[in-house]
This record gives sequence, structure tokens and C-alpha cells, in this order.
Amino acid sequence: MKVPYNWLKEYIDIKLSLEEIAEKLTMSGLEVADIQRLSNLNEFVLDIEVTANRGDCLSIIGIAREIETLTNKHVKYPQALKKCSANKEIEKLIDVSIKDTSLCSRYAGRIIRNVKIEPSPSWLANRLKAVNIRPINNIVDITNYVLMETGQPLHAFDYNKISGKQITIRRARQNESIVALDESKRQLSRDMLVIADEKAPIAIAGIMGGIGSEIDKQTTDIFLESACFHAGCIRKTSKTLELSSESSYRFERGVDPNGVVSALNRAAYLIEKTAHGKSVREIVDIYPKKFNKQNIQLRIQQIKRILGIDIPKNKLKCIILNLGFEIKQDSLNNIRVLVPTYRRDIRREIDLIEEIARIYGYNNIDTTMPRGQTSSCGKGEFEKQTDALKNILSSCGMAEIYTSSFTNSENLDKTGLSSDGVKITNPLGDDQNIMRTSLIPEMLSVIKRNLNRSLSEIKLYELGQVFFENNSSYHEKTYLCCGIVGNVSFFDIKGILETILYRLGIEDHCLYYKKHRVFTSDCSASIDIQGRNIGIIGEISGNVLEKYNIDEKVFLLEIGFSNLSKYINLSPVFKAVPKYPASERDIAFTIKENVSNADIMNIMWKAGGEIVEDIKLFDIYRGKQILSEHKSMAYSICYRSNKRTLTDEEVNQAHSRIERKLISQLDITLRK
Repeated sequence: MKVPYNWLKEYIDIKLSLEEIAEKLTMSGLEVADIQRLSNLNEFVLDIEVTANRGDCLSIIGIAREIETLTNKHVKYPQALKKCSANKEIEKLIDVSIKDTSLCSRYAGRIIRNVKIEPSPSWLANRLKAVNIRPINNIVDITNYVLMETGQPLHAFDYNKISGKQITIRRARQNESIVALDESKRQLSRDMLVIADEKAPIAIAGIMGGIGSEIDKQTTDIFLESACFHAGCIRKTSKTLELSSESSYRFERGVDPNGVVSALNRAAYLIEKTAHGKSVREIVDIYPKKFNKQNIQLRIQQIKRILGIDIPKNKLKCIILNLGFEIKQDSLNNIRVLVPTYRRDIRREIDLIEEIARIYGYNNIDTTMPRGQTSSCGKGEFEKQTDALKNILSSCGMAEIYTSSFTNSENLDKTGLSSDGVKITNPLGDDQNIMRTSLIPEMLSVIKRNLNRSLSEIKLYELGQVFFENNSSYHEKTYLCCGIVGNVSFFDIKGILETILYRLGIEDHCLYYKKHRVFTSDCSASIDIQGRNIGIIGEISGNVLEKYNIDEKVFLLEIGFSNLSKYINLSPVFKAVPKYPASERDIAFTIKENVSNADIMNIMWKAGGEIVEDIKLFDIYRGKQILSEHKSMAYSICYRSNKRTLTDEEVNQAHSRIERKLISQLDITLRK
């Protein structure tokens, strides 16, 4: 916001130097980034950075009000035409209607006849030059001048170019377009608000007028518009059309609905003075639902609790009044405050307290350490589990990565995973339009980036959130994904999995062959714990690797850590040294290739009974001596009882039961 110093001094009596004013504004939250000297205009210009919530400061008078608060000087408001009655004779001259009051809360206008279009006087042109606005003609320049002066956008239409003398504020219709004042044709959509006559749009509401109703040298009568449009609608339209203006910049940050008519009258006054026009006495003013002042109760104790200081009540009331607020009620513990409608950023008690702190001066508030109560119970169980998991993975030589939870459908489609992620209503970009349902796509992207940097041995893991939608409810879960590349095989990733499960105290786990679209058909398995699937492990398929341009083999596992958590036991488990000796037997057989180790183990555990202490697979052989589509497998079975020494007869009986069950259920051929 550029503020010419001499222009500012017309509204408030400033006794301080330029530098002192800049310092006070900066310390109150309106940073003066620069002070420029314009020698050709004999002017100094303050370049003030206004935050997005302070739309009321996007005008010279708005800055004057801030200085009024800081210096106890009163603002002198500029001269305007006197208030006029509304909607009487003027209804015969122009018919105005609002079709969507949710997007236009107030619309006012007045007709000025017999204006003379000519270049602006030098004082007006120089004021606009000082704020980087190019002078055009006296009518357009006055609308821009009042915009900079009051913060209220205005627009002037050539009255005689308004078809049917009818103004309608409505949404754009299907296939409508408009040639704006920048001479570019823009296609409109139904979510955009337009100002239309009886034939077509003549302006994009709050952003820019149309060339068909512009002011030119032949203009004699004008219709002057002053309105309040919906901030979100203006911003969306401006972004969609890639068209912004000084007006749209202010509407996006909110204008004061109760300042609409005063700005209109101010502009009419200046037009009569500089363009020889004569205003029609009445004005159009459609204001369906009046915007009232915010009524906020301020608790004295709440100020002390939030700011940590005692501000004397007299000082407090002085700050409130200097801010331009009204004190409606004053009791011992509370003050009821009315906030003017131009301060649309003050809606709650906490906003009011922040405003008091700003004016009181943050530098006047003593620095103290925050006080409060903290929990003494330490980390929760889930935090302890994740800490333990990270320690285990670090001991396996894995490096942790963090990736974004936002992704896009294309990234999930590359891996063949479901792209039905949680969709973002207003994404930052098309590449981040959904929440991820798996960690695998981002893991592959990170592996690719590391390979591009000539890293041949890669061991990575991520513990992150994934998101699901189910019947309009949303769920968030913690997943673990590990990926390895280099001189490794499936047994390396399987070893990492077994290390994780063993050190987390999880014993009853098993891998079952299971086809998965991400993994190769002959190296893919589900991870089961106590009969419940909690993850997937395998070698990434060639089709997926090709889409990521990865030439190396990638082995990967993904586990639902939220599901795994319930099986974790971080407490050490001690076992007594066996009192009685063990007896071991081996069994070797040929079996069809498609029978899994998990199925074989299950049968042996059940058939062997309680005296089976351990079963280990120690050999797999495939070769010419074995029938095609068969394999040879050899297991070592350990038998032991905790109650007595087992006899050979007991062990042989149990071993024979295992052999018979394997023969009857899996059709094995024993190797002697």
C-alpha cells in the first residue's frame, strides 16, 4: 500500500517526523518497508506492507485511522455530497436488481448528467501517479482516487450505453463472455458474478468493467456504481480468469458494506467539482440485510490471563476508544464493546485482546517463561513401539525417509494400486490432489532419485500416515514401508521382517504366497500374524519398475503398523533352561512346486502335537533328479517335553503321524 505523505496529512494532523510515523506504524504491526522520495512530484511515499486480514488499511483514510489510534489525533473526513433519499424518482431512470444476495450484500449507484470528459487536473493526476496509477480521464481518475482514499472500489458506466436502462447483478450464464477494459475476451462460467444490462454482461463484478459501457469522449451521462461483493467469489473469479485489479485486491480482503454510500457520495462530489456534472438527487441503494457492528464482551480477567499483565482499566478504555470502537456497557469485570463494521477482522474476544496488546505495545509486555502443568507419565505405548521399531530398523542399516502425504492419482496408478484416495477439495496443485493410500509409490520415487545419484546400495524405510474414506467417514492409519536395492535378494527383505517381528516380541507369524499387482508373480507373499493379514512383501514387478525407469531389482515390504501394534510385546520374556533332553528327526520329501512352506509347517505342527518344540526348513532342491514342477524339501524337527524324558517310541510315533499327514494331505513322496 503506497501512501503519499502530503495526501495523508490532509486527513490527520501529524506533528511527528516522517521517520517517527514510520517507526510507530511498524511497531504497531503495519510495517513500513520503504520511504520513497518522488522529486518530480515533491512528495514522499510510505510503502506499507498490509497483512491480508487488514483490508481496512488499504486506503489513505485507513492509515490515517491507525495514526489516530497511535497519536490521539482525530481523523478529518473529506467532503462529500449530502445524504440523499433512495429509490424514488431515480427508479424511472434505472432499474437495478440483485439476483444473488449471497454474493452481493449491497449495491448502490447514482446518475450524474452532463459531465464533460477531459484530462484530470494536475493535482488529481499527480496523486494517482504517486500511487502508481496511470491517469486516464477525469471520471475514471476520480473513481480511482476515491478507491485509494476510502478503500471502496467504484466503477463508472456510460449511462447511455446501458441497454434497457436496466442493471442486474447475477451469476454469468452458460456460454456468456465479455470483452473487458483490457480489450481481452473472457469466457465466463456460472460461478462468476457479473453486472448485466438487459442484453449481456457489462462488467465482471468487482474486478473489471466491460469495453461496451466504458467512459469515452462522447460520454455525457454516467451511472456510478458502489457495491459490496463476496470476497471468496471475487478471488475465485480473479484466479480463474487470471485477471486482477486494485478493486479485486480490496474486495478479496473485505470492504465495509456501510462505507458503500459514503464513497459514492464522495465521488459524486468530486465529479461535480472537476467534470462539471450534475447529480440526480436520489440514489439507488439495495441493502437486503444490514451488516451490524460486532458486539463483543471483553472480560478483564481474560486479558490478564492471555497477556500476563495488568493493564489499568482507564488505559484499557482509552485504547478501545482510540481504536474507534464504542463502549456500550462498562461493569466491574466486563466491558461490552461495539466494533465498527470496517474492522471485519475483529469477531471474537481473543481478536479484541490481540488488538489491545498491539496498541499497548508488545515491547511494554515483560518477557516471562510460560507456566503450566505437564504430564508425568512419559511416552505413550504407541510412541514407545515406534521408537523401538526405528531403533531396530537403524540397527539393520536402514535410513529413514519422510515423504508428503499428498500425491495424485497418476502416481498410484503407476503402481497399480487403487487411486480412490481421499480427494482434496482445494489442492495446491494437480500433483497433490489426493491423500495417499500406500507408502509404496513415494518409496519407489525416492529409490529412483537415489539411483540417479549413483547410489548402488539402498536401504530405506518410512513410517508414515495413509488415509482412507469409507461411507463419507475418513480414517488415518500408520504404515511401515521398507525398500532395499543392490546386492540383495528376497531373503534379505525377509530377514529384515523377521528381525522386526522377533525383536518386537511377535512369534506367531507366517508368510503365505499371494499374488499382488505390485510384485512379481513368483516372489510375493502376504504377512500374517495369528491368522490375520497385516502386510505384503516381495520383489517389485518389472512393469512397475519400468514406469519409474528403475533398472535394478527392488525388494519391498509394507505393513499396517496400526494393526501390528496390538501384537507387540516390548517386555522381555524369560524361559527356563530345559530340564529334559531333546530328540531330533529329519524328514525329506518331494512335493509339487505350488505347495507353500506355510501349508507344510501348519500340517507338521498340528500332527506332531505338544512335544514338537521347533521345526526348521534347512534345504530346498530343484534339479534333474526331481520330477518337473516338483521340488525337494528337508526339515529338522525338534521334539521335547517339559515334564519327562521322551522315549524313542513316543518320538517315532509323532514323527510317523507327521509323515502320514503330509502324504495324505499334500501328496508328498518321502525321500529315504
